[in-house]
Amino acid sequence: AHPPGYPTYTIVNALFSRLFGLFSPSTTIAYRAGLLSCIWGSLACMFLYKSTVRMTGDKLSGLFAAIGFGLSPTVWLYSIQGEVFALNNLFVSLIIYLSVLFFEASSNHRYGSSRKGTNQKVLFPDLLELVGLQSLTSTINDDDDDDD
Repeated sequence: AHPPGYPTYTIVNALFSRLFGLFSPSTTIAYRAGLLSCIWGSLACMFLYKSTVRMTGDKLSGLFAAIGFGLSPTVWLYSIQGEVFALNNLFVSLIIYLSVLFFEASSNHRYGSSRKGTNQKVLFPDLLELVGLQSLTSTINDDDDDDD
């Protein structure tokens, strides 16, 4: 991987490849990396579904959002090859889901009531964002300028 590198992707992929290799030693490392990307892409669709259902209250809307996202050509491409972009999609969809949960929980409190545990709910998405930054810098910056 080129600088800055993808340490989260590399570490998790190496662990998964070794563990999956114990159960299926005849598969190649490339196959295992592609399988892990498929898992990450599926989890990203699941968290998008859950976020949409939480926001709209409609399961059909969540289903259409998840299917539309998962079957879009770019997301599909990145979910069937061993690349870092499926992991980035997972981090972004998980951050969206956690943000929806946070805003839902904070809107249920009245002014002057105890907000015990709210700080932890704020810090977890921030921590996830930091881990996501190690995966791919486009988690917060989607700049496609290629000045090289």
